[in-house]
Amino acid sequence: MRRPEIDWLRSQNNNNYNVGEQNFSKVDLKRFPEFKQGDDPEAFLVSFEHRCHDFEVPQDHRMVILKSKVCGELAKLYVQMPVDQSRDFEKYKQLIYKQFGITSE
Repeated sequence: MRRPEIDWLRSQNNNNYNVGEQNFSKVDLKRFPEFKQGDDPEAFLVSFEHRCHDFEVPQDHRMVILKSKVCGELAKLYVQMPVDQSRDFEKYKQLIYKQFGITSE
């Protein structure tokens, strides 16, 4: 795990984190959905994106949260991503859509 991610996760214990000059408070990781085998991946992603929007989680921090909320096939897809793309939520979403035959509208 990269140092900024470690610092960010540690700050979650206090329910606060900083990005630049912005302070994001009261981000309760328990309030983010978890993907379990058999769940609908598209519904999970939509729910996750809504929760990120609710808590104003920056795009470049979404994967830090998401990777702790997936298992099974979605976790395998994350592990298969090149390291330089592992924080790219949109690329991860595209992989999931391709794997499960989901078409974006």
